[in-house]
Amino acid sequence: MSRLRIQSPPASQHRGQRATIKVEPLESRALLDAIALRDQYLPEPAMVEPAARPLWSPRALPSHAVRIAYLIPSNRSPQPDAVSRLRNSVRWFHDWFAQQMDRNGFGPKTFQFETEADGITPRIHIANLPNLDSYYRDDANNGANTWGRVLSDAGAVGIQVWSAGQVWMLVYEGHVQRPDATIAGGFFGGAGFGSGSDGGVALLGSDSLALIRPEAITDDRPYHGMIIPQLGPYPLVQDVSFPWFLGNTISSLVSSFQGDYLHELTHAFGIGHDFRNDANFHGNLMGNGHRGLRATLYPSRYPNEDARLSFGVAMALSTSRYFNVGQAIGDDVRPTISSVSGGSVPPVNGLLPLSFSAQDSSGLASALLYRGGDLVGQLPLSGTSFSATFNTPWYEPGIANSFTVTVYDRFGNRSNFDTTITPAAGFNRAPQSFIKSDIYTPFVDQPVLLEAWWSTDPDHPTSTLQVQWDLDGDGVFDTTADPDLGLSIDFDTPGVRMIRARLIDPPGAQSVSEPIALRVLSADTIPPQVLASEFPFELGPHRVNFTFSEEVAGSIGLEDLTVQNLTSGAMVPASAMLLSYGPGQLATLRFPGLDRGILPDGNYRVRIAAAGVNDRAGNPMVADHIFDFFHLCGDANRDRAVNQLDLDVLALNWQQSPRTFTQGDFNYDTRVDARDLLILAGRWLGSLASLLPERPDSSGPAGLQEIDYFLPRPVEQVDLPTIADVL
Repeated sequence: MSRLRIQSPPASQHRGQRATIKVEPLESRALLDAIALRDQYLPEPAMVEPAARPLWSPRALPSHAVRIAYLIPSNRSPQPDAVSRLRNSVRWFHDWFAQQMDRNGFGPKTFQFETEADGITPRIHIANLPNLDSYYRDDANNGANTWGRVLSDAGAVGIQVWSAGQVWMLVYEGHVQRPDATIAGGFFGGAGFGSGSDGGVALLGSDSLALIRPEAITDDRPYHGMIIPQLGPYPLVQDVSFPWFLGNTISSLVSSFQGDYLHELTHAFGIGHDFRNDANFHGNLMGNGHRGLRATLYPSRYPNEDARLSFGVAMALSTSRYFNVGQAIGDDVRPTISSVSGGSVPPVNGLLPLSFSAQDSSGLASALLYRGGDLVGQLPLSGTSFSATFNTPWYEPGIANSFTVTVYDRFGNRSNFDTTITPAAGFNRAPQSFIKSDIYTPFVDQPVLLEAWWSTDPDHPTSTLQVQWDLDGDGVFDTTADPDLGLSIDFDTPGVRMIRARLIDPPGAQSVSEPIALRVLSADTIPPQVLASEFPFELGPHRVNFTFSEEVAGSIGLEDLTVQNLTSGAMVPASAMLLSYGPGQLATLRFPGLDRGILPDGNYRVRIAAAGVNDRAGNPMVADHIFDFFHLCGDANRDRAVNQLDLDVLALNWQQSPRTFTQGDFNYDTRVDARDLLILAGRWLGSLASLLPERPDSSGPAGLQEIDYFLPRPVEQVDLPTIADVL
């Protein structure tokens, strides 16, 4: 049995009111209200035929797959690194779904994506569209025609949108930054038919592509005043370049945009919105919580955020053919739905009953209930015939409410039944629950705070409600009714816990919340360590990479690192450095405050202080980590000397591009030319002594026994070699 500790959080910290969701005409990225923020509504996808002669036919394509295309208007060029960014994102999305489906109890199911011939690398199609970017951006109509125009032209050039067994994620290059710092052309939309092998499409604007660098998701610098060339030539302005609800840092933008990709991709799988247990940066993927996606990678760094797959959405995806590739498909026959409630219906004990019957010869799987396009209920089904009743607190009495019953069979076939109900007025209405946890992946014995303070009741103050908690998803409530809507709990065994709350109002009306899933991890007593350190000298601007054994993103910062040029004795100032944390426990140190981000010549030592670096369980590193490396411009063969051997390399690659540092590109512009020759000449016959191991009793700088740096002769005293001399 779980051990409970009751804690009374201050009401001022844990109570809130959820805004009413209003449906209004939207511009792209417009705000509906303070809490319920929606992407723009799209027309129902038109059933179109794929191009008669597609440019790309599936190569080793799974039976049901996600495919990706980058669409370039006639006057635009692809962004640098766009393909690698999309590949990294798709891999992450693939893994994220597997983790979330498993956390909800359906096993690590996820989609498959089209790959290159190696069967591993995501394949990114690049297609040229026939019209100018302004045609697709459709500024005059606030992008109202973007969806139709892009998809129409994509189909014309061979992208097989809406084809069976294919969900396309499309990114079109069309954004522009205006002098007032606003960005036009941002677009996020997705739609899918959602039954069996039906296709779907997610469409995203290129402003997002400029920011979805994996290493940038932990870049907590304010974006205000920054110039990001891929976005445009002007400094960004907070709450002008991007809406306030995307946050104010590079990290919050990256997290929001990555969440947008996943959100729209899930629409393409045929799934609607879910705003239950949802708030901005903390909630459901299919609500506003998708912006908190960074917390799923770095929960200790962003402890107050979360982006999760709600149980109802996970239930629907559990039978999707895109999440069960390789499973035998029995039939394509959709379930039938009958005997659905409609007309005037009185609430029962504060809840609106909506009954239905479903039949399917291959076997029923689940039913979802949507109200006005938003998911408000789910039920597991079984057998070939099933009658059930949704009892929902989500309704408005005295007016017509639009509901949709969606039923899935075990082969992913789906049917919808729309109905209109007018709930009778004059009845007490049940509470509308909103629960959350302060931690979603706790360790054994780690305190977790469960909260229901954001729950509301249409007829009574939240302060008058009582709550009971089901802590293991068995339908039995493990606590007695309590007016304290916060509960501190710790778990003594690892595993998945499905948490539900039952809210009770003063007259006794009750409602049960949408569950949230916690994954409890085994106790961690192993300290983190640096597994690998790397100075990838071929890349400019310079960076130093550290791969940790486990996540330390919540603790490591610039205050934990020092970088010293052991040749000159100078410390690289913290103000000149930037530390980011990316997937795979990879910490990357960059030097944006130095000229072109390039380190001066010299031997270097990076020290990571053990005391400042902890894992999620609080274990510190056992010792400081020391990493030594060197940089010497002109030293193509990395032998610590600039001489004839390096000149030979430069001559061999003269006037060629693209080239790397070891091929003579010493200024990192990808081309070997006179600029590189001047760099080499300026260091002709210079060298760096090898580093010796650090000794505690050493009197040399930073513990070195001895360091010598042989400076090159002044340029005017050197007989400058020329390319003609060596050709």
